[in-house]
Amino acid sequence: MRTCWVLDHPAHVRLLAPFIRSGTTSDVLIATDRVEVRQLLDSSEGVLPKRQQLWVERPIGSKRTRIAWKRMRQVRQFLRKAQHNGGRFERIICVGAALE
Repeated sequence: MRTCWVLDHPAHVRLLAPFIRSGTTSDVLIATDRVEVRQLLDSSEGVLPKRQQLWVERPIGSKRTRIAWKRMRQVRQFLRKAQHNGGRFERIICVGAALE
């Protein structure tokens, strides 16, 4: 079963790590570009298998609407391209990531 994992916060990475580890190699990760999330995913060599990843910007600040719009477009394009390459997604799993 192909899954898309959305990781928005370092705690979400820790929470979902056992499930990501037990997933398939065709799973994809959408991760928010935060220093803590990047460090956790980079230092997880051997713990979390490498997956196809998309780094998205966090919608904060005065331009958050524009950033959120851009993020949604990026995610849709990424998922569309990933579906053409590897088949359909059965589920999208996220914790508190309302945009995806």
